[in-house]
Amino acid sequence: MRRRSAAIVLTLLLGVALATPISAALAQGDDYGLNETYTAATGEQPPANPDPLPQTLGLIINWTLGLLGFVFLMLMIWAGIGWMTAGGNEEKVTKAKTMINAAIAGMVVVFISYALADAIVAALSAASNTG
Repeated sequence: MRRRSAAIVLTLLLGVALATPISAALAQGDDYGLNETYTAATGEQPPANPDPLPQTLGLIINWTLGLLGFVFLMLMIWAGIGWMTAGGNEEKVTKAKTMINAAIAGMVVVFISYALADAIVAALSAASNTG
């Protein structure tokens, strides 16, 4: 029971730790000088109300990929520690190898998903003449 409570608390803390930067980034009103750069490059004022959907989708995709990369790293570390501490126990070594293979397969799926998302966004931007 104590282990389950600790897992729940750790999950909640991790959720808060990951949600805080996302909400701060979404709430940020600063344009980091992009309006001035746009004006200097084109000689015109930037559009008054740009569509925030592509930026929001890009931010969500980047944060999701970052989170998945973190999960991959933690799985690899966990499996590596499991393998190192197996002490010759073949069952533990096999379990660690399986976890490493599953983590690598998951990361390959993430990379393929990113490539597809990038291709789709590029195609939609080209079709709508916004990118």
